[in-house]
Amino acid sequence: MDTYALGQTVGKTIKYGAAVAIAVGIIAACSGKKEEAKPVAKVQKPVAAVVELTPEEKKQKEFDAARTARGYVLTQMIKASAFDPDALKINRPEYYSDGVCVSANGKNRFGAYVGFQKYCYIVDAKGEWKYSGPN
Repeated sequence: MDTYALGQTVGKTIKYGAAVAIAVGIIAACSGKKEEAKPVAKVQKPVAAVVELTPEEKKQKEFDAARTARGYVLTQMIKASAFDPDALKINRPEYYSDGVCVSANGKNRFGAYVGFQKYCYIVDAKGEWKYSGPN
């Protein structure tokens, strides 16, 4: 056998030997003793109790939602009607037992602030919402 043929045989042997060694290593690593999964304690979230609201509470909740919505509507109305909406200063809505008011201060055409004016939505005796302009 010449040197060239011997080198090819040795090279093939090394390649196959390396491949076999890698395969054996992978099989050995995968076939190790597996541990069984331990049960994890489950944490239960507290379930909120379903509470029935009384008719008065339902009415109050609806009124509060309508009052909050009216505060938002007032703010948007003031912004829409302002001469310079970017310079408008609007205070947070003030919620009362019978309505909501928003105070706003804006610039006039001369560029001067006119002072805070109050805009309100108030519930009348019939239970209807009435708009009240600057006070």
